[in-house]
Amino acid sequence: HKKKIFLAEPHPLSQKDLKINNDNVINKLFYKDNFSKKKLYITKKSECSSMLKPNFDYIKQFKDAERYNIIEELECETTTIDNEFNKNSLDFIKIDTQGSEFDILTGATNNLKKTLGLEIECCFFEIYENQKLFHDIRNLLEQNDFIFTDILEIIRWEKNKFSKLGQPQFANVLFMKSLDSILKIYEKENFNENILNNYVALLTVYNRVDLLIEFSDRFKNYKYQEIIKKIIIKASKRAKKID
Repeated sequence: HKKKIFLAEPHPLSQKDLKINNDNVINKLFYKDNFSKKKLYITKKSECSSMLKPNFDYIKQFKDAERYNIIEELECETTTIDNEFNKNSLDFIKIDTQGSEFDILTGATNNLKKTLGLEIECCFFEIYENQKLFHDIRNLLEQNDFIFTDILEIIRWEKNKFSKLGQPQFANVLFMKSLDSILKIYEKENFNENILNNYVALLTVYNRVDLLIEFSDRFKNYKYQEIIKKIIIKASKRAKKID
């Protein structure tokens, strides 16, 4: 069935671009609390903009640190994931907010109980002042029954140029709800089968054949077992091509 996609963008100009293809655009700044004011620091390179100030003591070690220069300060109203989605839970959450990911997750306590997976940009070093790093995000999510599942992409910086080599700086990381916690939901009387359907769909999208096989082994009574087996075969072939 068709899924709803919600996007968040506090910058007015970027909002217009997003609304061309999606009506569900939230024009507030996601944070750990509601109804406050928070600055969004717009940088020379727009993709580096953040709620946190750049940490030039670290950045200046690498090429083109000027891209992090702040050219505008935009004051935005904040909201939380739990506030915006207090009636309907989110199946999947993707956060790429240049250092404020941890703060946003702390405003999603209720949703994390029902969310099946997340793709989060995690930094290994303090690119922004006082930001939380990969291990902080991993610990927070593990406390909510998520497993560090995969690294989808790693961005590396060399001292004097940009290439696929160099020191890892940040990565897009996949976290999935553990199969044990999914099994607990499955065993409840008020179980909604959409949970399993969506979980399988996410594992398929991210090509996690190993977890699909484990899922198939543990959910023997799942009525779509034959479909799962076909998905596993297709996903396995696709994985071999990638190798």
